[in-house]
Amino acid sequence: MLNRAGDQCHIEDALDECDIITSGEQMAFREDVKMPVRSLCTKCGSVSSQPVCQACTLLDGLNAGLPQLAVGKSRDRAFFKHSDSASIEKD
Repeated sequence: MLNRAGDQCHIEDALDECDIITSGEQMAFREDVKMPVRSLCTKCGSVSSQPVCQACTLLDGLNAGLPQLAVGKSRDRAFFKHSDSASIEKD
């Protein structure tokens, strides 16, 4: 059997490379990665890493008739929130 480099290898070597325990032991985590802080949603009180949880954001978007607000990316949500508040001020 040949490995990816084209070298001769044994089935035991291939199994060692695919062993999930060995892979987990060799896994390294970067220290500079910022982990999200667990907090509570300001609307419903459920656990969330954002001020408002995704469920409340989804419901707000659907209730406002803005499905893109409910399912879009966070940068799109900011755009829709600003454009929605501008249209309310004009009325």
